[in-house]
Amino acid sequence: APWTPTRALRKRKSYFKRCGHIMETLEREHMKELAKERAIVPFRPGDVVKLTLEVPENNRRTQTFTGICIAKRHRGMGSSFTLRSAIGNLVVERSFPLFTPNIKAMEVVERRKVRRAKLYYLRDK
Repeated sequence: APWTPTRALRKRKSYFKRCGHIMETLEREHMKELAKERAIVPFRPGDVVKLTLEVPENNRRTQTFTGICIAKRHRGMGSSFTLRSAIGNLVVERSFPLFTPNIKAMEVVERRKVRRAKLYYLRDK
């Protein structure tokens, strides 16, 4: 079956916990389906990531964005990450949802060793 049968779900004491568990289960199954369509590359903050994006506002043309990952949010389907790119004096910081259909390809160019989960200190450098 494309969903988890009700008998296989664990019983929850309150209505809100039951609904929350069902929503988590549906979200997990949806994330598995999306992972089959496009492989999600494991990366961490500190890695230099190259993204190939499809821009809907620009007649679906592709665009590449390369930057260092300074933050990653783990929120299930709402997961996102922030890339920072600096070319000369121009600094661009963009945040992307992890499970967006606009990301066509993701590649880790370089892995850097960092000791923080959020690299916001790079903004001051």
